[in-house]
Amino acid sequence: MSFVNEILGTASELFEKAAQKSTYYAQIAKLNVKITAENNSLKELYTQLGKAYFEGIESGETESAEFAKELCEKIVESKGKIESYQEEIEQLKEQEAAAAAAAAEAKAEKKAAAEAAKAAVAEETAEEDEIEITIEVIPEAESVAEEVAAEVEAIEAEVEAAAAEPPVATLYVDESAESENKE
Repeated sequence: MSFVNEILGTASELFEKAAQKSTYYAQIAKLNVKITAENNSLKELYTQLGKAYFEGIESGETESAEFAKELCEKIVESKGKIESYQEEIEQLKEQEAAAAAAAAEAKAEKKAAAEAAKAAVAEETAEEDEIEITIEVIPEAESVAEEVAAEVEAIEAEVEAAAAEPPVATLYVDESAESENKE
């Protein structure tokens, strides 16, 4: 049953991580869309500024910057928005990195605790499983072992004696076979 609970726990953790990551990426995507919109707005403002400047030159109002003051304020405001969105993205990335580091640390601690628990259980089981084995030698078996040892010594002595004497070779000649070959 604990195996099933472990699998369910792991699956739950994975779904939770996936939900957190999707939220994180969705927030960053929304901010990137806002940045893109502000960049498009900036392009429009620059276009309007250029048009107003050109019209100011045509009408002779280039000495006074009043015609472009409102557009310049909008441009500065738009650039400020872009910077704030980029700062939000950086904060989200830092939060995600911190959360990932905390999750990794928690996982390492959980793994260390599990290993410690396994070691403790193994130690307890090892202490319980110790068995004392004693071997008793039966007196009859001792006498049989002594008899076998004596027979082995006797055979070894015979082998040594036979090795010490030079071997004698006897050659038998069959004369009948020899006479047939001569003819």
